[in-house]
Amino acid sequence: MNKNTTILTLYLLIFCGPSYADFWAGSSRNLSLSALGNKVAVACHNCYSPDDSNVTLSQALQQIHQGQAADADLIEIDLVAHNGSWVVSHGTNIGPDYNDVFSDNTFRNGSAIPFIEIKTNFSQQAYADMLVNTINTYGYLNTGDLVIIRSFHSAALDKIAIALENIDSARSSRVRLSRLYQNKTYSSLLDWQKNITEMSNKYHMVEFNSKTKNLVSLIELAKAKGLGINLWTIRDYAEVFAAAYRDSVDALTIDSGSGRNREDNIRLAKSVVTDNTNLLYFNMAKQNFNQTDHLHFYDRNHSMYKYRHLSNSPEWEWLENIGEDRYGGSLVLNKNDAEYIRFYDRDNNTSEGYFIYAVVNFDSFSTNTTQAIVNKSDSGGFALELNGGSLRFGVHVEGTYHYVTHPLSALNGTDAYQIIGAYDGNGGVRMWVDGNEVGSPPNISGTVTPNNSPIVVGADPQGPDNQRFFFSGKIQTVSVQSWGHH
Repeated sequence: MNKNTTILTLYLLIFCGPSYADFWAGSSRNLSLSALGNKVAVACHNCYSPDDSNVTLSQALQQIHQGQAADADLIEIDLVAHNGSWVVSHGTNIGPDYNDVFSDNTFRNGSAIPFIEIKTNFSQQAYADMLVNTINTYGYLNTGDLVIIRSFHSAALDKIAIALENIDSARSSRVRLSRLYQNKTYSSLLDWQKNITEMSNKYHMVEFNSKTKNLVSLIELAKAKGLGINLWTIRDYAEVFAAAYRDSVDALTIDSGSGRNREDNIRLAKSVVTDNTNLLYFNMAKQNFNQTDHLHFYDRNHSMYKYRHLSNSPEWEWLENIGEDRYGGSLVLNKNDAEYIRFYDRDNNTSEGYFIYAVVNFDSFSTNTTQAIVNKSDSGGFALELNGGSLRFGVHVEGTYHYVTHPLSALNGTDAYQIIGAYDGNGGVRMWVDGNEVGSPPNISGTVTPNNSPIVVGADPQGPDNQRFFFSGKIQTVSVQSWGHH
């Protein structure tokens, strides 16, 4: 690792988004595009049934059509092998024959992408041949179309791959195979990442539960291996997870939650993906400071800069061996050396609050000092920090700070945590750790107080030029957004 001691230099570059492979290449579907240029498809979870119950053909088609009307990009259809055919079912009930569903003209003629989940770990190749022939016959593999076939069972996907060899190569290339994972598929991160590496030689996508531990390590490895990423299944606060992951994944599976039906959550998630709300964004995962001493980040105007700091800049590490809690690059900050990175003074919009997302590994849990992860808290703004035995997120409203807290005893220095803090200007000050909401949110109302201090990573700003409350740990990603009521 090197310590950068080069003079501060800012280079304004032509805008470009994250340099990820386009998983959706070949599809004519008009997918949501984040402000930084990442395409995100929003999937309608179990889009044939509202509650996994047994449905008739007319009921299943009604649900599919509602998903299409909500502009869902992916229509999830679950299939179970049954008596020599496939039926549409979540696996506990027998639904309509799949031919009757896929022959529906509204489904066939729409632009939404079939998101077919195979629930059965079948052994007969005939089932795979039958499914592939059906989607081909009904025109789902025409130019501009895509179909995703997904399963928790690799053996089933392997049979689909064999079946695809028996149709025209141009059409077979429009099928994407996707491996689904349960939350705790493997007992060790190393074994899980070994499997992802194997999947990259066979399939096109991997899908993770949105509450998976060390989720970002799995995501970044999969992206490095050229795999698409889907997170499932997001129910409560769909807008929060859309904002957090819109620049790092290819798809989000959405269901009902937070008092909204599935279709309203789909519309909401799609709108948040495209919202122009960025105040600061950087992801170190693809930045190797052993090869370059610049930090690439985006400000609210979506311009990309290169940053060098004269002194007190963090070190960095590059992790390319699997089994680590992060994959790729991270900033490494040491509070004893007073390390930090100062960005710009970026305030929330009037009547709104802030949204913060950070991927963090903790080195120190000292309870006798405050450690700022990412702050703009100088008689205003927000703070995501460690303080007095707690991880806390707070905002300054009507003359004081209001915090939601989570005990440090629930955290460790081994794992990387996905931390989200959000306040929308009228409601709770909320925080999520690894996809789970934590703490008791204080319910307040009012615009977060603006100030003239910059956003600082690894410290707390004191005016435009000074800082305190330094942090010890690794930070891979930070996103700061102006956040309004949804």
